[in-house]
Amino acid sequence: MLQLAASKAEPVELETKITFLQHDIEKKLGNEEKFDLAISMFGALNHVESLKKALQNIGDLLLPGGYLIFTIANDLSLHRLGVARRNHGLTDMIGGKYPKTSKFYVREVKKRLWTRYYTRKEVKELLKKCHFTVEKVGGIFFLVRPEYHNASHNVSKKQGRAMRIERKMKWLFPVDFFSEYLIFVCKRSDVMTIKTQ
Repeated sequence: MLQLAASKAEPVELETKITFLQHDIEKKLGNEEKFDLAISMFGALNHVESLKKALQNIGDLLLPGGYLIFTIANDLSLHRLGVARRNHGLTDMIGGKYPKTSKFYVREVKKRLWTRYYTRKEVKELLKKCHFTVEKVGGIFFLVRPEYHNASHNVSKKQGRAMRIERKMKWLFPVDFFSEYLIFVCKRSDVMTIKTQ
């Protein structure tokens, strides 16, 4: 992915140079430079062992007031609830007693990938502990395959209508509860220090 990103950035003339690096998000980067924005899309944070550590480390790299925008696979998605109902029964599904983790096959890398699913409430609580203020929460349903959202694809009228519906629904509450991915827009809070006398 780093090679692909670098190849896409190469032909673009930018005022500042882009640095690409590979790093475990659950470990501190040790970088003194701070940033205005961090983005993590399509559930990358579902594959870390400690979401709290990852969020703390991202927060350490942001300036106060800096933004974090990310998506995370939703534990209450219609797809997950369907699988839970089939495999664990209605009682366990309602009680939330089905597994929070699973392995699913990823065609592109030809292997099974460990994934931890989160609810909206769990993520909001973790964000608060990591000094983030949640500004907006939405949902992504994939009514139409993601690649069709690219303007270069010819889409049918039905697909175009589904894409418009999804865009309108994205930020509606409580519709996002059942989306495939939750999307969070968060702001890094100033960490308040308590003076002792």
